Formats: sequence, structure tokens, C-alpha cells
Amino acid sequence: MSALNIIEQIVADSKAITAEPWQRQLVDSVMRAATVHARSKAKPIGECFAAAFDLIVASHYYGNVANKGWLYCGPKAPVLLYPYTNTCPRCAIKDVFHFHKANKPPSGNIGSVTSTYLCLCYEWFFKHSDYPDFEIRIGKEPVDVLILDSSKKICLLAEIKASPLVIFPLVLHSERLSEASERGVVEMGSHEEVTVAQLIGVDLFMMLPSTGSAHTMLKLGRRENDKHGHWAADAISSISREASFFNSFYNAWIDAFGKYSGKIDRNGSYWLTNSCGAPSPKPNSWPRRSSGGGFETISDNKTSVGMDRTDDIKKGTYQVLKMGSVSKFPRQADWRVTVGLVSNIHAVQHFGEYLESIADVMWTKTQKRDVTTIADLPVDTDITNLFDGIISFTSSTIRDPWLKKIFTFENAK
Repeated sequence: MSALNIIEQIVADSKAITAEPWQRQLVDSVMRAATVHARSKAKPIGECFAAAFDLIVASHYYGNVANKGWLYCGPKAPVLLYPYTNTCPRCAIKDVFHFHKANKPPSGNIGSVTSTYLCLCYEWFFKHSDYPDFEIRIGKEPVDVLILDSSKKICLLAEIKASPLVIFPLVLHSERLSEASERGVVEMGSHEEVTVAQLIGVDLFMMLPSTGSAHTMLKLGRRENDKHGHWAADAISSISREASFFNSFYNAWIDAFGKYSGKIDRNGSYWLTNSCGAPSPKPNSWPRRSSGGGFETISDNKTSVGMDRTDDIKKGTYQVLKMGSVSKFPRQADWRVTVGLVSNIHAVQHFGEYLESIADVMWTKTQKRDVTTIADLPVDTDITNLFDGIISFTSSTIRDPWLKKIFTFENAK
């Protein structure tokens, strides 16, 4: 295969996104809800899409809810909670911390899910913008995803870094729980782990932080049988069509995003976000790690938001360099190639430290070993961007004019 045909080989090695009809229905319902919300409430559509992505991914978390791992928070207005960070969520939004191990899917499993859903979200956007004929395909190492305008022979080769900002906990109504003791039956202490005997046919709710330190419970629906693993996707597809539901979800999400971004004081719902760190102030009862020293976190940086994990930024930068080195040199005869990173949320906390200084780097390849200035290179030497685009729903840094044009989320219809 000639170097000038490398893009044809990359395209030939790629494959269509593998997704079930119910997954596409979920993405369609929630992305439509986000678009309507942005238009009707005059909200930034990119932030609405980022919130939609979290709601879509939440369906996978909720779909895997188990009988074990619930937390009893009582005795006043008792509830049962299924948290996704290592603390009682109802108390954490009041800045009170009680450790409870999070109910998170395995990292290998959730990584595949987030990548698939991010691709489906971008696919939906293109189909509902000025570029319905664009094709999104899953690539082969080192390419995660291809975005193709085959008619004009233009493509983006990209590395995906996707992770939700927040998965709001599940919650169930509860009576005051009791346990046997030497004194007879007594009320159970608060923040005990419990097993829920019945989840089939029971109303399940999403707990959303609301004004101040309060919370609201939004009804999701019921899991009708053990084999129906996508009950939560079906439920969210249905209720996202209700404007009041997405409005409530977005308000809670944007509050958490503002706190994660440091635009709002980091308290309350901040402790439900991924990579929020250790509680502050740390209570005396907060446990030490079982190994490695130090204390447990509410959520560590392994679950960082979007592309905001430092290890992901470093790996992503290498992958972009690798993609450019194999696809841009020598210049492709028929294709115009761009490379970059694609995510749901930009590197909110780490852009300045890790990406800002290299976002505008340009480079080339040469066999010459004595080059000290550009003048030492042949006049026909190709110079290219390191990043043609660092793209996300919330903020993008783009150098290539084609990418600037197509990733204008306000064009969504």
C-alpha cells in the first residue's frame, strides 16, 4: 500500500458504529430534548449537549442497579440511596460526609460505553445540522474515530476521551428501618449499607440536588424483569420528552458543572461530581485507604471528567502526534486530513497546565539531522498542526477552518 493511499486503508480498516435500536432511540430522544431546551431557554447548546451525554450514559449505570450496595439515610425522612461517588449523596450536598463505597461499573466496561455514546451523540448532531451525509466510523489503532466527508474527501482522525461529569444517584422511598439487638428491635443507625429485597416492579427515582442543600426526586420508572437490561434507557427516552424533566436535570447539571469549573464555590453538588477529591473538611470518621496510605477520596482522578484526566491528556497528545505522522506525511494526494481530540467536556481544570502551551504547536518530519531553522528545510516541506482541533461540547480549541465550520453546535436543528 502506497503512503499516498494510507487514508483509503484507514477507512477500509474502520467500521460502522455498533449500536442497538434502543440506544439510538435514547440518543435521539435526549439530544432532541437538549436542543429544544437550549432554544426555549436561551442556554448554550453545547452545554445542553454535554448534559444530555451524562443523562444518556446514566442509563447504563442505572440499568445495572443491583440489590446490594444501597445506603440507608435516616431516620428523619428516611430514604435508600444508590450512590456513584464514595459518600452519602443526600448528606454530601449539605457538606456532611459519610463514607460509602460507590456503585460504579468496571472501568473497562464504562470506557466502551462512553465512547460509543459520544460517537452516537456527534453522529446525531451531524444528521441534524448542515452535514447529514457525514459518516462517523470506529477506527483501528491509533485512530479511535473517523469523521468523513467522503464527497469532498475531507476527514478528521481523532482520539476519544469521554467521561461523565456526574451520575446523579438513584433513590427509593423507605420506612424507618430496624434491627434486632439485646434490647429487642431498635431503629437502625443511619448510613448503614443494606440490601434491597425487591427492585422488580418498584418505582425508582433519580436524586437531583436543588436549591440550597435540598434535593428533589424525579421518577425514572420501573425495571420490569431481570432480563430487560435497558429499562433505564427506555425510561429516560420516554421522560426526556417532558420539558420539565430535562429542565430539572439541566439545572442540577449546570450547577454541578459550575462548581467543578470553579465558577461557583465548591460545595453541595460538587461532591457528586467525578474526580471531586477528598471531603473538605474531612470528618474524623473518614476511613484510610486499605492499601497505599492516605485517606479514601469521594472520587479520585481516575474518573476525571471528559478529557480532564492528566494521563488521558498525555496519551491523547501522543495519539494525535502518531495519527498525524502516519496520515499527513507525505501529503495525501486525494484527501485533506485533520487530526485531534474529541470529548464531551474540555479539560476544565488542566487545560492551562497541560494543553495551552502545546495547542498551537506546528511541526514537520524530515530525515535531515542538521536542521536548526525553517530555512534549513526544503522549500516544499509540509508543516502541519499538532492539533487541528481539541473538540468538546463545552469548549473547543480549533485551528483548522473546516473543523471550525462543522463543529458549530448552534447549527443543530
